[in-house]
Amino acid sequence: MSYHPGQFKDFVTATLQGFKPIPFSEKAVTLLLMTAAHESDLGRFLKQNPGPARGAWQMEPATLDDHLAWMRSKRPEMFNRVEELRPPALTPKDALMLCLPYACIMARVHYFRRPDPIPETLQGMAALAKKVFNTEAGKATPLKYLDAYRKFYGD
Repeated sequence: MSYHPGQFKDFVTATLQGFKPIPFSEKAVTLLLMTAAHESDLGRFLKQNPGPARGAWQMEPATLDDHLAWMRSKRPEMFNRVEELRPPALTPKDALMLCLPYACIMARVHYFRRPDPIPETLQGMAALAKKVFNTEAGKATPLKYLDAYRKFYGD
């Protein structure tokens, strides 16, 4: 079972609005919804099987570690805010799967670190998601990202 699309959108919107180190945008909300729709069927799969990726955005631990190291050294205020989201009993890797706000912000950090601006169109966002979240060598296509988004949110 996936998350309820409307409630998930409200959650992502509120989470991104509350995370002041990265400016809020509706385009970022849509991009994260598209990414979660494709990567985990909007939260239906929280652990890649087989594979290391975790959470609604299916982030790999190596990617998480890179983002945390970058924030620690380049953006300590952002790192501190991210750490406030993670329950102390959870490792960062486990928090990707068990703490939705933490996973959401880490997905946003992933896009934030890239120089690519978030496109205006769904097609442009799908191409960006393929490039940034899946990589050029990954099996996904922009059309798969777009179709996954449309499954939950239409056009």
